[in-house]
This record gives sequence, C-alpha cells and structure tokens, in this order.
Amino acid sequence: MVARLALLLVLRCSAWHAPTRVRYMRPLSAAPDAEALAELRVPDLKDQCRALGLPVSGTKAVLIERILEADGAPAATADAADAAAAAIDDAGVAHPAELEATAPLAPKTGFRAGFVGVVGSPNVGKSTITNALLGEDLCVTTSKAQTTRHRILGVVTADAYQLVLSDTPGILERPAYELQERMMVAAKAAARDAECLLFVTDIFQDEEEVRDAYAWMEELLPAQRPPVVVALNKVDLLEEGLLGDRAASRVGTLEDCVERTKASCPAACAVVPVSGLARDNIDDLAQTLASNLPPSNYLYDPDFFTDRPQRFFVGEIIREQILEQFSKEIPYSCEVRVDRFKERTKDGRPFVAIDAVVLVARDSQKGILIGKRGRGIRDLGTAARRRLEDFLGAKVHLALRVKVSKEWRSDDAKLRQMGYPS
Repeated sequence: MVARLALLLVLRCSAWHAPTRVRYMRPLSAAPDAEALAELRVPDLKDQCRALGLPVSGTKAVLIERILEADGAPAATADAADAAAAAIDDAGVAHPAELEATAPLAPKTGFRAGFVGVVGSPNVGKSTITNALLGEDLCVTTSKAQTTRHRILGVVTADAYQLVLSDTPGILERPAYELQERMMVAAKAAARDAECLLFVTDIFQDEEEVRDAYAWMEELLPAQRPPVVVALNKVDLLEEGLLGDRAASRVGTLEDCVERTKASCPAACAVVPVSGLARDNIDDLAQTLASNLPPSNYLYDPDFFTDRPQRFFVGEIIREQILEQFSKEIPYSCEVRVDRFKERTKDGRPFVAIDAVVLVARDSQKGILIGKRGRGIRDLGTAARRRLEDFLGAKVHLALRVKVSKEWRSDDAKLRQMGYPS
C-alpha cells in the first residue's frame, strides 16, 4: 500500500501526471496568471467566474480564458485562450472539463485496480492492444516500428476492475541516439512501476527475440516481482489462407505459437492469444489482467480516461500521418510541436484552429517533407486535418510549417523541451 501511494504521488507530480483527486483552492493575486488558474479544479474556477459575474459554462480552458480576459491579466492581452490551454498542458491537467478528477469514491466489494505496464519489442502491437482494451484509439498506430515515443496512461474502468495502462515505446537493446535512450527511460519506468505487466509478443516473433525482450523486462523488476501476463498478438492471421505457405509453415498452428511463447516466457502466469486489430479475445485479456491486480478502490475517477491533454494527441496524430506518408529515415527524424490550439464556435458549430511546426534534423529532410511545389506538406496537412476532425469532433483549420532543428534527437535541452525526460 505504501508503494502504491508513493507511485500515485510520483505520477501526479511528474511531467506526465494525472490530475489529483482533490485540488485545494489557492488564493489568487489581483491579476491571476494562467499557471495559477490551471492548478484549480473546475468547480473552483466556476466560483471565480461567479464572483466576477461571468458565465460558468464551458471547458476548463474556456473558464480560464474568461477569468484572464475579465481581470486584464498580462496573458490576456496576447491570447487568453492560448495561455489557458498552454497552462493546462504545462500543469499536466487533461481538458475538457469532464476529465477533471473528483473526490475519492467509496470502496467496492471485490473490486480490483492497479497499474499495468505494457511492454514488448517494437512493432508487435502494444499500442493496438492498449487501444483495444481502452475501446478507443488513444495511442497512434502505424505499420512502422517505433511509432510510440512517449509513455501514455489510459484508464479502463469496468464494474469489477480498473486497469491503469501505461503504453510504452518498444524495447531497444541498443539505442542509436539520445531520443531512443529517453524512450527506453519511459519503458523502464513503466516496467518498474507496474503492479502487473502486460508483455506483448506476436505470432511472427522468433523465440530468441521473445526471450531477449522478456529477459530485458525481468532485469528491471524488483525482488518481489509483479505477475506477468503475455498477450500473443495477431492470431487472426492464422486463419486459413491469410498467410503464404512459407509463413504458415514457419508459424504453425495456434497451439504451436502458444507453446513457443510459454517456453520463451517461463515465469509468465498466463499466455492469452488475442488480435488487437480485430479486437478478438480482448475481454479475456482484461479479465486476466484484473485477476492479477490487488483488491482496491478506484485509483481514478471512473470517467477519467487519460493523463495527456488534447494538444499532445494533436501532435501525435500529425506525427502518425508523417509515419504513414513518408519512408526511410524521414519519419524518425521528425517531431511535431503544437504552437496554437484554439477552440471556438463558428457558424454555431465547434471549430478548432491549430498551428503546428514539424521539426526535422537536416535541411535535406525539410525539402523532402515540403515536396515539389509544396505537394508533400499539402498532402500531409489534408490527411492530418481529416484525422484531427474525427478525433476532436470539430471542424479544424490546420496550418503546418517545417523547421530545421539541427540534430535535435541528440540534444539534451531540445529533448527536454519536447517532453522527453532524462
């Protein structure tokens, strides 16, 4: 219990922490700034609005914007909406308002909850399985390895359990540059913090690769090791006719795959065959994970979904489209920075204006991204805008620029600014 409380405290105080259950109202100065307001709960912000005679409807960002404009704070003279959204992002508080955590709930008889670290080699489907468990496409997924760069928390709440999932970058035994080193920091933290580990492999991974990845994970675990559940992914491809003769001969039957996986992961408490893409057997996987968690109250409000703000996912969706549309080194040399995320109403409908910068490591990469007569960046913007409109449920205006940030993948200061802790 002490370890769990310590972990909750670390998660809520780190760069990617979730909102605390109860936030106490702090006295505001005569001219409150966006950072101070972002620390308050939505009910406290509504009280401030009432005191100023302002409307109390809208998201947390909208409430902060109103207070800044009414008080004539310095941030309001520039762009109160951007200041509010940026402050919420910096404080690690997810918006919209419905993600605001509430007071602790009464314990439930037989309820189980805990932290589940999702680990495994690159390109085995960790993010796809995380999305399947969540029932939403929270984590970006592509056919390319190393799509996931950050540790992303998502919460699954059911009648009998709550899974606090940490999706992580794929295991790299020999990181090639500092960015990959930082990615492994996130994966290691998830493995160390977990009360149960979800180790993901797939039917194509050979036994040696599985053993090496499993051994990497085991080296990080404390003396009192948490249970490990193995998800054997992509079993839908075992259906007759989906694999060529050579692949089918090498992979074998489902029983062959399960036995190989058990032999490579001898300490695992269960091997669960699943398809993250088809979402087959995901309920059984969730039940198996829950059965290996301790009895507990809710760790997060049942309506809480993720610790990351909307701006983070905007950048991830744009980066996802870069991975989909460009090849070779280009996608791995890019990072996306969201400079403006402004929500408003246009013609009675929700509208979001987004300004984003795609950072590349070299001048030659900038030319490839922009493309002949700007076609590359135009096609990228069109594809990203469509995905963003689906994700945000609003009309989106997306302005993209490309900027060279020399060798950013190995620059400590730049990596910290981009949200990669050392």
